[in-house]
Amino acid sequence: MITELTIKNVRCFNELSLTNITPVTLISGENNIGKTALLESIFLFLAYRLPDLFIQINNIRGIPSMVPALPQGYFIGMEPLMPWETLFPDMDMTLKLNISAKDDTGIANSVCFEKDTQLSVVQFAGQNNTNNMFQPVPGSYLLNVSYESNGEIKEKGHHAVTQNSLVLKLDKQSPRIFQPVAYIGPNDSFIQHPTAAWLGEVEKYNKL
Repeated sequence: MITELTIKNVRCFNELSLTNITPVTLISGENNIGKTALLESIFLFLAYRLPDLFIQINNIRGIPSMVPALPQGYFIGMEPLMPWETLFPDMDMTLKLNISAKDDTGIANSVCFEKDTQLSVVQFAGQNNTNNMFQPVPGSYLLNVSYESNGEIKEKGHHAVTQNSLVLKLDKQSPRIFQPVAYIGPNDSFIQHPTAAWLGEVEKYNKL
């Protein structure tokens, strides 16, 4: 269980640290202050191995995703904006997005995303395209992902945008069991309940 969390360069957060996280933790605040970005950060930390990770986040945000039904095989809205760019502050891809957490055993883990400036998408396609199935979107680039545990890199790889989907290739993978995780967005119809409004009113009138 996560007990401490530090978020760096995720949407509106340059850096945010939370301590004393418990199994039930309530988060309240005004609109557009970063509550959803906090939940997205936790999802990024837990689900970095999901190939469609950024599609899921964009769908919850209502950001148009890839449209795979075009005859040329191109996607609407995919160039020049990549599906992960809105997660970075001001879409600044020179930054490094990092989420680190400590669990109840004291182990510190972190997940990092950053633009790859060394390996081109063409080179990457050549390494993984033995049957001509890997077709990168022109003008796209790779997003590096790495997972560290107690300061040691356990996993690293690349997210890439192809003309069929998003793909993730891990060059180094740990044997740890990957626990399933789902991010339920705040606008999902089946969780619309007045509890959230009640908590908001309590916070608003400073009666918490």
